Amino acid sequence: MDSGFYSADTFDLLRHWGFEHVSLGGKSNLRLRDGRRLKDVQRGECVELDTLPGVKLYASWVTLPRAGQFKRFYVLDTLPGGGRTLTRRHKRRWLIESFFKSAKYDFGLNEIRLRTETGTPQYPTLFRGT
Repeated sequence: MDSGFYSADTFDLLRHWGFEHVSLGGKSNLRLRDGRRLKDVQRGECVELDTLPGVKLYASWVTLPRAGQFKRFYVLDTLPGGGRTLTRRHKRRWLIESFFKSAKYDFGLNEIRLRTETGTPQYPTLFRGT
């Protein structure tokens, strides 16, 4: 799940659709229910986000090279696991994210927006060849 969709409504919808395992990317400044920020947690620690009360998430991070520097990417997962397990799971997730980012810009999909749950494109003429 992308960082722009942290909400109880989104989690309820995912559960309604039958998803039992959800993984999220997180920003370091996400506020936790106990007042801390995500950047203050220990690997594998169970936390709750301010925006998702009652949803237990397990935190970790991955440090990856970006533009000649190292950047820390935070991960949250509904399944428990130590830092190494969570990190391994989410490294796979970022491979998928990289693919989508490439596809989005290589094929012009960055011009398409979804308006509803059913996926009605905002720019349907892109699919009609006009």
